[in-house]
Amino acid sequence: PINPDVASMFIALKPYLDLVDNIDGLELALYSDLFKIAGRVDCIGEFNGSPAIIDFKTARKMKKTSWIEDYFCQATAYSLMWEEMTGVRINNIVVLMVAKKGDVGYETKAWVRNRDNYIESLIETRKIFKELYEPK
Repeated sequence: PINPDVASMFIALKPYLDLVDNIDGLELALYSDLFKIAGRVDCIGEFNGSPAIIDFKTARKMKKTSWIEDYFCQATAYSLMWEEMTGVRINNIVVLMVAKKGDVGYETKAWVRNRDNYIESLIETRKIFKELYEPK
C-alpha cells in the first residue's frame, strides 16, 4: 500500500515531474578526486528540455530561497562530480521542493540555477570542512 502522504506529495509535484525527461540516472553514486567528495545524486536528466542535475526535497514548510543556498551548492557538487567522471558538463541545477501547506494539501516550488554561480561557495565550504575535520 502507498502511504497517502507520499501519494499526495507526488501528485502535487507532478507538474514539475512532467518537465523531467531523458533521465541518465537516478540515485547515482558520484565522487570527485579533485574535490575529495562523494555523494548520491537524486536525478540526472533533462528539466524543461535542458540537461540538469535535479534534487528533490521535502519539507514541513516551504523554504525561502535565502534558506536553501546550501542545496544549490550540493547540486553544484553533483554537477562537478558528474563532469569529472563522465566528461559531460551540466550547467543547470534544479531543486524541486514539496512541502505541507497548512493542514490541507501540499505546495511545490522549483528553483533553477546555473552551477557556475555556486562553484566558489563549494570550494570555500570544502576548504572550511578540510580545516575543521580532516587530519593534518
